[in-house]
Amino acid sequence: MFSFSSLVLLAATLESDPGKIVGPISKLFGIVLNFIFNIVYSITPSHSMGISIILLTIFVRILMIPLAVKQQKSMFVMRKLQPEMRKIQDKYKDMLEDPEAKRKMNMEMQGLYTKFKYNPFSGCLPMIIQLPIFIGLYYVMRNPYQFIDEIYELYKQIGNVFIENASFESMQDFAVNIVKPMLPQNDVNINILNVDDLVKVLDKLNAGNWEIFKGYLPDGSINSLLERKDSINAFLGLNLSAMPDEVIIPNIAIPIISGFTTYLSGWLMTRKNQAADPAVKTQQRIMNITMPLFMAYVTFRVPCGVGLYWTTSNVFQIVQYMFLNKHYEKRMSEEGTKM
Repeated sequence: MFSFSSLVLLAATLESDPGKIVGPISKLFGIVLNFIFNIVYSITPSHSMGISIILLTIFVRILMIPLAVKQQKSMFVMRKLQPEMRKIQDKYKDMLEDPEAKRKMNMEMQGLYTKFKYNPFSGCLPMIIQLPIFIGLYYVMRNPYQFIDEIYELYKQIGNVFIENASFESMQDFAVNIVKPMLPQNDVNINILNVDDLVKVLDKLNAGNWEIFKGYLPDGSINSLLERKDSINAFLGLNLSAMPDEVIIPNIAIPIISGFTTYLSGWLMTRKNQAADPAVKTQQRIMNITMPLFMAYVTFRVPCGVGLYWTTSNVFQIVQYMFLNKHYEKRMSEEGTKM
């Protein structure tokens, strides 16, 4: 028999600490997302999470515009340099087995880069910066109650209804069959009779567990609260708090669209900027295939809200690229080799 004391104290934490780098990023975006969410929720409670994530993504991408401009400029410099790079490569193509010849070729390449103030690694910076942002937003979406006041208060109301109305047998079953399996084997105590701790548990329930949870309470006692929760997380038929593998249809659309927009973004950025080196060109092609597949897999394994962020970010980047591409093509035609 599961004792009342073991019911009260369940050892473990539900989520590990995000770390010293991602933690502050999560906190910052949590503050921004909470601010945006409160405004959106006051206007339209339905679909408020999805709209808030889109607005947050636009906010992040606007902050990154200076980096995007630098990246786009770097791509056009590379396009200008390609004829000169090919000349250098052709000059040494039959001598590459000679270490001294290879060293001279690399020095001439570096001199070319220096002349045009080109950094071959500058195009990677936006992606490197996006990685901690992506992980930070993942933590926010895995723990929305920690950052969004409205969601915390909603889960608190649900928790209070459970504590006040569920029978001891229901609490036992909830603790043994739902809470305990989702907890790690170490760390601190979770007391499901404490509403703040119960909120942490409720935040981790999947769709199936929510149905079981409803059965612990009198009919209809939390229906309106659950409808409010579902309304917040619903967006174009998707459940943004769920993993795609929890609700395959229609949530599978998120990783598919995420992978496609990743491919489209990469293709647009490389189609006119193919590397002169055949080996590098092959690497570009491989990356344009593997990166979309990787992002489709990643967004299949995270809450749909994170996938919505990544997809929106890709769409913003595609539009931004097309605008800047047109600007720099016009500038190149007017200035020739000047930049």
